Amino acid sequence: MRRRDNRGFTIVEVLVVSVIFVLIAFAAGSLYLSARRGLDYSSAEAFLQRQGTLIEERLTEELKSATSVQVTKCREINPASSPVMPANTSIVYSRYYPGRATPTEFWCIYEYQRSSASPFAQLWRCPLASLSAVTCTGGSANAENLLPPAPSSVGGQRVEVTKTTFCPTGVAPCDATGVTPAGRAVDVWFEMNLYPPNSTSRNNRLLPNPRFFGFTIAYRN
Repeated sequence: MRRRDNRGFTIVEVLVVSVIFVLIAFAAGSLYLSARRGLDYSSAEAFLQRQGTLIEERLTEELKSATSVQVTKCREINPASSPVMPANTSIVYSRYYPGRATPTEFWCIYEYQRSSASPFAQLWRCPLASLSAVTCTGGSANAENLLPPAPSSVGGQRVEVTKTTFCPTGVAPCDATGVTPAGRAVDVWFEMNLYPPNSTSRNNRLLPNPRFFGFTIAYRN
């Protein structure tokens, strides 16, 4: 009786236990990966939404106190060596500061991809000599990226801004042929996408689809 009670496991029992263990481990691993993907997705979604909100706040801050706004083209550097800016992707405006030696400042906000800085397009802001000037004063050295740096807590993801459109409110469709003064307000919309920190390919985006942002900015002219 003692020998029968102390017998070992059969090969069938070992196989059954092994299969059950593998299934449990696979299920636990799948659950972990699914939870991790969900966390990464929600983090990327929240980060991109915040970046878009920051751009919206910055654009509103710049344009709401403008004394003049025109939807027109501008360039970072000499037109002979700078690519042609697509229509409605840049906006020129002036701001007045009483008491200064040069009270009126002229600025341009535009979508542009600098291959030396990032493989993805960004929104930039640069000074102009006048409303009619098309080249940024000081070139790309004076251009400011409107996107704040990505904090290390989200891995330094790369943000892409695409399909930026500036259109005077009430003008439909937007005039894509030349200068369009904005009467009292301007409609702005753009799309944003997110990529890993070392990515240079649009196939590696962290979210399946870009996020769309659209809003209207009234200015004081």
